[in-house]
Amino acid sequence: MRFSGLDHRAGNDPRAAALLAARLVIHGSAQAQAALEARLGRSPMPPVDKALATELFYGLLRHHLRLDWFLRQKLRRPEKLPQEFFLLLELSAYALAHTRLPGHATVNWAVNLAAHRFSPGLGKLGNALLRAFARALPDEYLNPDFYAERLGLPKEDPETLGIFQACPDWLVRLWQKSYGRDDCLALLAAGLKTPPQGLRLNPACPLSQDPQGMPIPPHALALPAGRRPPLRSWLEQGMVSLQSPAAYAALFGLQPEDWPLPIWDACAGQGGKTLALLEHGIPVHSAGDPRQTRLQRLPEEFSRLGLTYAGHVLPALFPKPAEECGFEKKFASILLDVPCSGLGTLARRPEIRWRRTPGDLDQLCRIQKDLLETAHLALIPRSGNRILYLTCTLNPAENQKQIQDFLQSRPQYRLHLESQTPPGSPLGEFFYGAVLLVV
Repeated sequence: MRFSGLDHRAGNDPRAAALLAARLVIHGSAQAQAALEARLGRSPMPPVDKALATELFYGLLRHHLRLDWFLRQKLRRPEKLPQEFFLLLELSAYALAHTRLPGHATVNWAVNLAAHRFSPGLGKLGNALLRAFARALPDEYLNPDFYAERLGLPKEDPETLGIFQACPDWLVRLWQKSYGRDDCLALLAAGLKTPPQGLRLNPACPLSQDPQGMPIPPHALALPAGRRPPLRSWLEQGMVSLQSPAAYAALFGLQPEDWPLPIWDACAGQGGKTLALLEHGIPVHSAGDPRQTRLQRLPEEFSRLGLTYAGHVLPALFPKPAEECGFEKKFASILLDVPCSGLGTLARRPEIRWRRTPGDLDQLCRIQKDLLETAHLALIPRSGNRILYLTCTLNPAENQKQIQDFLQSRPQYRLHLESQTPPGSPLGEFFYGAVLLVV
């Protein structure tokens, strides 16, 4: 590995840290958030440098498909270059095109690293390519006409749009067909922006200062990119929890204050929604997830947030798939935050762009259907009882059609509420929710 000696340097070099973390995602199987946390979690790097590493890391991942295609057009035999050298070019090209970092510093850093880690010849190649890239930015990389001309296709053809917006063309086709031209363009643009930091506020432990973010009812904030409040202190004191503001808004858009008891959070993940409900006095009876390790920190979080003093009882935990829990006619409300394709979270989980396939969507639809059936079997068949269905994807087959199919096969239910994050939402992520009531 040509980057194997960079570990020490990455401790105080944000570019190197971003490069090493991105390699684990692009050329490995790591999840973006986990890869970056592993790299920066214990780093002595000052906060400003960690912020730069984060910007470079996520920016590279969001624009990877576009950068990869563009640079290959400029190289005679790109497949012959070392993978890591090509990734170095991508990171540097991203910095030149999408950040305010001084161009000469970006080029010099890349050239010196290439010459030292690879060869003087590759250092010269990197120097020539990056300087030419910077000179031609307005006419080529940043110009949508360049992509259309190079491909010989219209600017809004799915293939052209896909490359320019760093998305697979099958996804562009899906969104064009499902949501129309304008909404598709808005969704593509949102996926390339930094989403706001979400803070879930603990009502039992008010903040010591006003962070001045966008309020998300009933008790959450979306902080704009670049804001760096004293998160560590707030987290340690149980004042806040980190949670996607769009996810929080979607959960409370399902009107949990009206849910009859008892409640089962059947796809609890790490427990964020269970905790959010408990913080607002909504007593979740049980929480389950197929991955036991995801639930392990829930008791610790319960204690950190001081929930016990308010009279709550820690939910029963079921670390197994919902369909294996053996519940029958036990719950009055069942929350299904189902496994989904995650197409509404491209800004925060950019690796989905090249890892998801149309075949994945079909498989996930089958899982969602099974979970809905499991919830039906576990729900007490009393008028007003409900299944709460939630996804973080933009795919009608996983959202509206899934609900329509369930209602057709189960006439004892009716659709009480249905919502989807609008394409122009400043929250930068997109959720779908539905409330199914027993008639």
